[in-house]
Amino acid sequence: IAKNKAYDQAINSHNIEPVELGKLIFPDQINQPTIINKFRELIARVYLVDAISEVVYFNDKHINITIIALRDETQISGFAVLLQDLTKEHQLQKNLDISVANLSAIINSTDELIWSLDKEFRFVAFNSALANFYKNHFNLEPKIGHSGYSFLNTQEESMIQLRQLYALAFEGKKTTAEIAFGPIIGEVTVSPTINDKGEQIGISAIARDITTRKAFEKNLSDSKKRYKEVVNAVHDIIFQTDLEGNWTFLNKSWER
Repeated sequence: IAKNKAYDQAINSHNIEPVELGKLIFPDQINQPTIINKFRELIARVYLVDAISEVVYFNDKHINITIIALRDETQISGFAVLLQDLTKEHQLQKNLDISVANLSAIINSTDELIWSLDKEFRFVAFNSALANFYKNHFNLEPKIGHSGYSFLNTQEESMIQLRQLYALAFEGKKTTAEIAFGPIIGEVTVSPTINDKGEQIGISAIARDITTRKAFEKNLSDSKKRYKEVVNAVHDIIFQTDLEGNWTFLNKSWER
C-alpha cells in the first residue's frame, strides 16, 4: 500500500521492474528464499507481539528486518516494514570485539594492576590482577559500573595517598607515587582519561609491585652503611677516586 524509493532501488538491483502499489512486496521473480521465508516467519510472529525485529544474513549482508502491526480499531489491518542494511555496523562491531578481546588478553597477561574509573568513580575496566588484589587485600569483588571509591573513604595512609593521586588526575595531571598497601609496596601511576573530543571522561591507573626492588635498595643502602662503618673503624688509610683523580671517599684515618 506504500513504499519508499529505497525499496524500488533494492528491487532494481535485482534487475526487476519496480513493484506497483497493490502488488506483492516480494515479486515472484526474486529468488531469495532466506529473506522471504524469514519475512513470512516474522509476519506470523508479529500477530502475537505487535512489533518484532531480527537480523538476517544473506548475500554477504546483515539485514535488520523490523515489522510493526498496523491496527484498525482492534484487528490488524496491515504491517509497516523497515529493512536496514547493517553490514558496515556489523563489521565495525566485529572489529571492535576483536580489538577489545586482544586488549583484554594483553592487560590480563600482566601482573601489573590496571583499572579505569569514570567521573563518578565507577569502574569502567580492570584486569584480573586488580580483581585478585581487591579480593586478597580488601575482601571485595570489583564489578564494572560499581563504585571504586567506597573503600577509599578511610583514614589509612595508602587510601589518603590514592585519593590524592585521583584528585590530581581529575585536574588533568599524570602523577606517580609509591604507596604501601600493608607489606606490599606499589608504584602507582594515575592519568586522566581523554576521549577523541579532548574531553576528560575519567581516570586510568596502573600499579606495579615494587616490594622486592625496595627491599633490594634497602639492603644495598644498609650494606653501604656497614661498609662505611667498617672502613672508618680501621687504622689504615682508605680512599677512593674517580677516573679523573677526584676524591670520592676518604675514611676517618685519612682525616686523622
